[in-house]
Amino acid sequence: MLDREILDTLVALAREAGWIVRTAPPDSSPELLAPRSGICRVRGSSWIVLQDGDSCAERIRVVAEALRRKDGGVLEQHFLPPVVRALVED
Repeated sequence: MLDREILDTLVALAREAGWIVRTAPPDSSPELLAPRSGICRVRGSSWIVLQDGDSCAERIRVVAEALRRKDGGVLEQHFLPPVVRALVED
């Protein structure tokens, strides 16, 4: 599987598990700490924010971490390619 296919699969699973997934454009500010992809809570809702400027591998890591924290049973309901399951269960 290509990294993009893995990311798309993980994002679909995260949405099914109740995560709100948003994509943010890369930050063009000259600050030392640019925003990165991550997990957060907004008014009681679980969010995954993916920065376009981050590598696909980093975005995969963030979504897999979110699914490890809360999958809502969605992982047991779907066949997952072994590479995807390994990322989430790692």
